[in-house]
Amino acid sequence: MTATLTEPTVLAAAKDTLYPTLHDSANHYAVTETQFTQATWGGWTIPEELRNRLAPYNTIRLAEGEPDLLGVTECGSFGATALTSVRS
Repeated sequence: MTATLTEPTVLAAAKDTLYPTLHDSANHYAVTETQFTQATWGGWTIPEELRNRLAPYNTIRLAEGEPDLLGVTECGSFGATALTSVRS
């Protein structure tokens, strides 16, 4: 059996895995690159539920390129911040 996963599906799964408490904490956030605001991807209609999982959206440009997802998380009791970028 072969399964085909679209890039938006894989990215939403990565976001859910990397940031499981995203909606429960004000100390971290993640934004998805605006290319994923499209209604379709390679001829496949992106379901509204999946688009909601990917939200919010913003243009992301870093010195290393343009990641698909950017997350900021507070680490530990010292208030240190971790930045994670994901390219799918």
